[in-house]
Amino acid sequence: MQNLLRSFENPVDLPFSLILGGRPSKEFLPSWTATWTATPGGKQGSFVSPDKTLQLTVELSEFPSTGVVEWLLRLKNTGAADAPVVEHLYPLNLRQNLGNKPAVPSVLHSSGCWDAGTG
Repeated sequence: MQNLLRSFENPVDLPFSLILGGRPSKEFLPSWTATWTATPGGKQGSFVSPDKTLQLTVELSEFPSTGVVEWLLRLKNTGAADAPVVEHLYPLNLRQNLGNKPAVPSVLHSSGCWDAGTG
């Protein structure tokens, strides 16, 4: 879990990816202003483009007793014009070195929630 949490500290190693205006996030995110703040149960990161017209927010939740980490990504156009095209947004795109550990990691995901009222 600690290796995964550390991957959020470096914009080149983030465990998610996207293409913005034809450029992969590993190329453009290092030039964006990044700030992280502690929240109850995790932290929140904000990446703001150099021209301050696009913001990527990461809500990170940690569950140490179970070894679970989850995150939610939000994109917001804060400019007056349309933002470049966002494509290939992969919320989970990472490589983890497990070393010689015999355990195989589990990747669980949410399929959203089902509302009995709306079916």
